[in-house]
Amino acid sequence: MTAIDQTMYLREMRKRIRKVYRPRPANRISPGEELHRIAARHRKAARGIPSDIQLWLALFDEVVAFWLVVWGFYRERIERRGGSSDKLSICLMTVSGRIFQDMICIRDLIERGFFVQSNVVARSLIESIDVMHLLDSRHELADEFMRIERNEDASKFWHEYCSRDKIGKLVKTRWLWFFNGDEELAGPFHGLRYEFRDLTGMSAHPSFGASFAAFMDSPQGCQSRGIAYNAMGAVSHMSKFTMHLIFLRVFEYGILWCGPKLSLYRPKGRRANTKYYEMLSKGLSMVFSIVSSVDTGTKGDPFYPEFNTYWPVPWRT
Repeated sequence: MTAIDQTMYLREMRKRIRKVYRPRPANRISPGEELHRIAARHRKAARGIPSDIQLWLALFDEVVAFWLVVWGFYRERIERRGGSSDKLSICLMTVSGRIFQDMICIRDLIERGFFVQSNVVARSLIESIDVMHLLDSRHELADEFMRIERNEDASKFWHEYCSRDKIGKLVKTRWLWFFNGDEELAGPFHGLRYEFRDLTGMSAHPSFGASFAAFMDSPQGCQSRGIAYNAMGAVSHMSKFTMHLIFLRVFEYGILWCGPKLSLYRPKGRRANTKYYEMLSKGLSMVFSIVSSVDTGTKGDPFYPEFNTYWPVPWRT
């Protein structure tokens, strides 16, 4: 079918849809077309992104850039080790590449005003990072992970190796290794992975809180024009929680696995000879600085989210 044929087919299809609603005259647009145009006008006329959200997005961009280097590191590792024989690196490269796309998608959804929907993608993102923790901890599972072909197999793999906080226990073991067995140091860092865990679960599952936020939340200082206006997408200050969650998970993986693989610390090991050493080193320092800067805030500081509802709720160990 040529491009001209496709255009003619589209016009004819729209004409027939219009006739269902308005036989005469048939040239009036259908409700679906009208809603699409309203949504397009809404996006065009929407207010700019609030300055505090722009600040957080600037930090988010640096975290995304760091993760792109993580993906490049695993790709380069495969090339150095002879390609297809390194199943672990192939799995890590593939999953990290998908995570990078999730990050780009989340940023776009936040900018368009779909905070709750961005959390659904964020849940996919953090579960993928958890799988990377698993594969790094248990290299022998890379072959099994590569052989997954059906959703049923993927679900079985997740429930057998990842569900019910199995990954959390692996991460705790890794933090203890990182701090030479010091529980007082490892405990608080491990506890960061449980921050805002309701955020993604309540967004992915049917819940009143998330549904209410999706339709009713609007930027701070912006007087709502009504439910219909918000439903088309209104940038939410609560999106800071989503970005904060991602910062923590990227920091956790980066410092526990990327750093040791490159011998960024513990100088006893031989430093990996790779062009990504400097990029990962500087990127990880940047991520650490970001996590440190957004971890606490003072009351009334516009950089930090203020929220007077019960959702999302931080959870601390």
